[in-house]
Amino acid sequence: MSTGITCRILEGQSFESFVWTCARSFGPLVGMRDSAADEPIVILEESIGDVPGHEEVLEGAKVKLAALESRSDDEWEILIEEKYQEERARKVARNKVRLEEKKVYEAMLRKAQAWEPPSKDHLGIKSLMIEQVRSTIEHDCSVSGYHDPDTVKRISRKDEVASAMAAVTRCQDALVMARRSAKFRSTWLQVLESSVPRPPHLVPESER
Repeated sequence: MSTGITCRILEGQSFESFVWTCARSFGPLVGMRDSAADEPIVILEESIGDVPGHEEVLEGAKVKLAALESRSDDEWEILIEEKYQEERARKVARNKVRLEEKKVYEAMLRKAQAWEPPSKDHLGIKSLMIEQVRSTIEHDCSVSGYHDPDTVKRISRKDEVASAMAAVTRCQDALVMARRSAKFRSTWLQVLESSVPRPPHLVPESER
């Protein structure tokens, strides 16, 4: 029986096409395993400087850090109070929703508890209904602990700057890893291309 990989051999598939079909199950091309058979395969250039997306995120992290470091003491006092009030208001609003949702769940729980299954073979249905609703109420409708507005604490200038600095470091590390990954992909594909060139239909317009 032919497979998704071998199904085109009897149709006259070329060796080159078969190689690149199988290549989709390995390395940088594994993400194309389920793509259309005629989808072009892009080979990145040897010189990899920018990795789309990561530079923008890193730049944004740097801008945020710079903005925090440049704030005056008065600006920090205002920011800290604004963040505190915003978080309290968010929890108060969310708790109102949680309490309303709890009423709906409790109404269904009462119906489930009052229901008499038609036979002992159906008792499991009632037990599951009750267990599931109780679990949902416990996990989704609590307004205590973390959800209590009184647990909100004012942010710290030191912690906020440290967090922003850590974000910059994470973005820098992610960019390095992305560049390494892009380099590996480029090399892997170029080595395969030098051994078995892609069939014309797999070469994108930008590389022709």
